[in-house]
Amino acid sequence: MKKYLSILLVLSLVLSAFNVFSVSADDTVPTLTIGSVEEAVSGDTIEIPVTFTGNTNGVSNFGIYISYDTTYLTYTGVDTSDSIYKSTIIDGEEAPGEGETVGHIILTGAGITNYTGDGNLFTLKFTVNDTTETNVSTAITFTDAESAATFQLQYINETYDNIDCNPTIVEGTVTINVSDEPVVEPDDTAMGDIDGSGKITANDAAVLLQYVIDNAANEEWHVSTAVADVNGDGTVTAADAALIMDKVLDASVSFS
Repeated sequence: MKKYLSILLVLSLVLSAFNVFSVSADDTVPTLTIGSVEEAVSGDTIEIPVTFTGNTNGVSNFGIYISYDTTYLTYTGVDTSDSIYKSTIIDGEEAPGEGETVGHIILTGAGITNYTGDGNLFTLKFTVNDTTETNVSTAITFTDAESAATFQLQYINETYDNIDCNPTIVEGTVTINVSDEPVVEPDDTAMGDIDGSGKITANDAAVLLQYVIDNAANEEWHVSTAVADVNGDGTVTAADAALIMDKVLDASVSFS
């Protein structure tokens, strides 16, 4: 993997030898767009198209650095079968650093001709990770980084000089486990009120514990992380049910 990423880095550095972010000769501003998925479900395999429009001059070379949240998505590869770019596109993945959840995908291509027309540049493929959270919105973004020629797209003019263009960027989102229930923002009164009664009782602890044991949404009450994660560790577990019960017995107990 290190050797593979080294090849990608060399290609990126070659692309970076030209002036990134300079304006194209005829001031054409194309648009580079990451698609979105509105109703993904845990376990789904999803495809995110990255499209290029306003492609008046054509594109010959590019280096693109994309970030995503590994908490919710697992990158599984890139599909170039319907790409407007006919040269080989190389992809590589950079894992998050220790204690981080941001993964990176590096995609590069170097051609000897211009590929014109609007359409799909490539399609990113992900698996949606298992999560009990609802109405999760996670971003897929273009990220500036020293290790890749980010956003660089070049076309070749009549004298075969590489000319950079700085496209308009539109980033994408994936919405996971969409629920008809409204998202309840955490506050002093909502947190821990699992059954929506307006107060914290032993029933809230019981409902939440059953939710954790069944590992599925309770049929009668909507359980959201914003309300149920009372200890603030980012997950809903039996420890949250125990803390709710502690508060029932002692009103001075506080939620995180």
